[in-house]
Amino acid sequence: MFFQEGLATMPTLTQHLADGGRVLDVACGGGRWLVAVARRFPNTHLVGVEFEPDSVDRARRLVTESELERRIRIDAHEIPTMAFDQPFDLVYFQDVLHELPDPVRSLRAAWQAVAPGGRLVVLDWCLPTHPDEARTLHGELLWGTNLDELYQGTRLLAADEFVALFERAGLPAATSVELPSGASIFYAERTADSASAIDTDLSR
Repeated sequence: MFFQEGLATMPTLTQHLADGGRVLDVACGGGRWLVAVARRFPNTHLVGVEFEPDSVDRARRLVTESELERRIRIDAHEIPTMAFDQPFDLVYFQDVLHELPDPVRSLRAAWQAVAPGGRLVVLDWCLPTHPDEARTLHGELLWGTNLDELYQGTRLLAADEFVALFERAGLPAATSVELPSGASIFYAERTADSASAIDTDLSR
């Protein structure tokens, strides 16, 4: 979805990655997305942050097996307290923000890692908010998925809840795009003004 649908909505990001941008995958799991980006954009340098030890091990093993150690680094760290010496052109959450224990603090930490002109991007599945949507096959699938999420102590979010998370974290208003697959992208671009605003807020 990211390659076939997501990037089509953000052509300037595609150019940054082609030119050799820096990428941060937040809660990167087993690292498959990182490897896919590294292969698609051979000039990129990437970092994955993951807090679950087994996922860290799987991601590092995959990076080694893919012979991409020079371009991909996996950091074991809690998301809300992560920090980096160099910023990133893309900071990315895929199907994970709704599962994090503290999504607001996680978004704030991620925003701090975005370079001027870079983007924070969230790709996730949203619960239907209209009864007609809920009665479609796609809507029924999402509500069924949400039951599984609830058993695990998490839940899917509606689109307006993702937008509200950006607001609560002090980020610029989220731009939202519904993708053909039914997933949604929410993103904010970092400008000089937005950088000053969030830095001031976090220093209080």
